[in-house]
This record gives sequence, structure tokens and C-alpha cells, in this order.
Amino acid sequence: MSSTGKRSRDDFESSDDETATTKRYKTTMENMADELLCPITTELPVDPVTAEDGRTYERSEMEKLILYQGKNLRSPVTNQLMGPRLSPAYQVRNIIEMLMKSGMISGDRMGKWRQGMSDTADVKAMTKKAENGDTDAMYNLSYWYDFGKKGLAIDFNKAYKWCKKAASNNNVRGMAAAGWHLIKGRGVALGLAEGMALMGMAAQGGSDFAAYFLGVCFNDGLCGLPKSAEWAKFWLQKVVGGNCNIRHLSQMGHEKARKSLIQMEVEDFDDSDWKEDEIIVDL
Repeated sequence: MSSTGKRSRDDFESSDDETATTKRYKTTMENMADELLCPITTELPVDPVTAEDGRTYERSEMEKLILYQGKNLRSPVTNQLMGPRLSPAYQVRNIIEMLMKSGMISGDRMGKWRQGMSDTADVKAMTKKAENGDTDAMYNLSYWYDFGKKGLAIDFNKAYKWCKKAASNNNVRGMAAAGWHLIKGRGVALGLAEGMALMGMAAQGGSDFAAYFLGVCFNDGLCGLPKSAEWAKFWLQKVVGGNCNIRHLSQMGHEKARKSLIQMEVEDFDDSDWKEDEIIVDL
């Protein structure tokens, strides 16, 4: 640069060369990232695995596919039959992490990858708490596996495992969840008697979800309970009146309970088609 502060022609040419080099480098990095995308999610995998077709996928997505297709598992890329073995793709994960740290990958792609990494860290931390005896953590893991939260594949077996463990350690929400699994035979052999016993204990312990469930069952004579408007009102009023101190029923569930009580004044209500994923509160 000259003494007058003006930039020379060589300065501008050098700057232009640096800009062009940076753009080429960024394009190369983005193209490299495209080669690492999971064929199922079209996103960079947080927990990459190599399947038997030689392709790299997001672990949770392949686990869902394996669970769904079973012995008829086919490659999402070639549609050819393949086995269920998954191998950790450590090198792919390291490359993705380096790409992110380079600053050459940005925008929505980086945001989703970071969210995935955050979810993975949450699951790891929650699992450690659960393994160390935290019963609320056990219930939270059960919920995440039940509804595929935090990037986890839906796994009813693992969901029941954790809520049953929470229930065995006197966690009221765990009792309600374990009771539900047994009543539905979800992740465990059908066990109506044990399930209803757990649901009753949870309701007595202050679970608004269990109280709502019992209200529905007494009103419609479900799950081995006699049809009783008196007992239906008893449990639903606990929900609506805010007398349950363990709250894991969603606002939708509370609204259903309120409307059911109103309807009971004029006619029998039918709430037998309720769905747990609509009324259990998201944590």
C-alpha cells in the first residue's frame, strides 16, 4: 500500500485471489458434506453407522427401519435385501465434526446437526442419571423411547424397561406409564391385572394421567372395572379440580376431563377412543 493510504492494483488482485480461493474451499467442503448425508434424512448424521449395503446412515433411522421391516430389510438406496448389522462409522463422524469446526458448513444444515448433537448429549446425560438411580430420569427415558423423542427410535421394549424400573422404585409417573404398557401389551406381555393395579397406585399417589384413565374406565366399564358414574366423576373431578400433585397429563387431557364431567350431567360420555400420545404431556 502506498504512503498516501491508497491500495495498489496488486493489493486488489491479491484480495480477489484470496476471496476466490476461500469460495472454492467452501464449495469443496460443502460438496464433501453432501457425500456424507444420510440417504433417509438427507441430513448430516449425528451418530453415523455403516449398514450392510456399504452406505452410511443415521443410526436411529436405520434402527427404525430394521424394526419395521424385520427379516425383509432392504437397502434404502438400492432396495436390495440386506442384513441388519450396523457398524459405527467413526471416521465419518470425525470428518463431520471437523467440517463443522472449520466454519465452512453453515445455515440450516449446521443448525440441525447441532440440535442432533444436543439431543444426543441429553440422552447420554439422562441415561447416566437413570443408571445412578434417578427415578425421574428413568421415567423421562421411558417417555422418550415411547414417542421417539430426542432423536431416539421408538422402542417400546426400552420404554417399558425404564418405566418399570421407575415404578419399582416408587416413582408415581413410572407406575402410571408401566401400568399403561401392561394394559396395552406394549413392549411387554399383556398384563391387565398388574397394569390396573399399578394405575390404581399411581392415581392414589397423585398422578393426573392415572386419575383420568380410571375416570374413563369407570365411565365405560373398561379394563375389568364396573361401569360406575359415581367413581368416574370421583376421579375426573380430581383431575379438573387440580387435586393431583403429579402432573403429566397434557392440557388436551385436562380439557377432555372437563368436557366429560359436563357431558355426564346430561348423558353418558364416550371417551374410549382417547390416545395416550394426545394427552400425555411432552416433557
